[in-house]
Amino acid sequence: MSPTDYEIIKSNPLFIPGAKDDIYRFITTNNNSYDLYFSLTDERDYKLSNGNNIKNITTSLIPTIFFSLTERGLDTLTFDELTDKGEKFEVMGKIIFLINEYDKIHNYKLYSVGEVSKEKYKFYSYYLHNLPQFEILDGKSDNYNGKKCYYLVK
Repeated sequence: MSPTDYEIIKSNPLFIPGAKDDIYRFITTNNNSYDLYFSLTDERDYKLSNGNNIKNITTSLIPTIFFSLTERGLDTLTFDELTDKGEKFEVMGKIIFLINEYDKIHNYKLYSVGEVSKEKYKFYSYYLHNLPQFEILDGKSDNYNGKKCYYLVK
């Protein structure tokens, strides 16, 4: 984890009308601005990779977590492209710190992260294990159109 200064921006909801999403904005040492989104979603009762159903863990809304350069906004054409700015270790360390900060305030039992390539998943999972309060499982997601996603489960 890499402690970082950040600002919290409340934004209009991406998925749940009437909810407010949180964006945690931070700056890297190279002066690049990133946004870490916590956007509330509602999931069906999918079975997770450990055999448990989502509704056995929580019946509340589930934050989905994603991030990108601030300048990209939510541009679907560039949002998921790698930045290639040579700061992936710093960015991931700050993201893990900020997920932990968000969890201290909101204390959800379940979070989701969209499916990524195997290479990205290996990299992300290395960092996600720095959040010992969570087990990393996979399962389907309505938010990701029935595709696989990863769940952080307390």
